Amino acid sequence: MRNDLAHPRSYEHDADGKGFLIMLGAEYLLTGPWSLNLAFTFQKWSTDPGLDRLYYANGSVAETRLNEVNWDSYTLMLGLVYRFGK
Repeated sequence: MRNDLAHPRSYEHDADGKGFLIMLGAEYLLTGPWSLNLAFTFQKWSTDPGLDRLYYANGSVAETRLNEVNWDSYTLMLGLVYRFGK
C-alpha cells in the first residue's frame, strides 16, 4: 500500500454506465437422479467518460478525467447434478 494515499479509501471512480446480461441454460436428464446441465452467460457493460478522484493521506484530493470503460464477459458452465430425495 502506498503511504502517500489515504486508507482504506484511496480512490474513487464516478461515471454513468449501462449494460446488459444474457443467460441461457439447459438441463438434460441422464438416468435416475442424475442430470447434466449447461449454461452460457454474456455481459456487456460500458460507461461514459467520468471522474477519477485520488484521496491523499494529507487530506488533499486530486481529480482527473476517467476515460470511458468497456467490459465484455463470457461464461460457459457445465455441471453434473445429483438430486437427493424423491
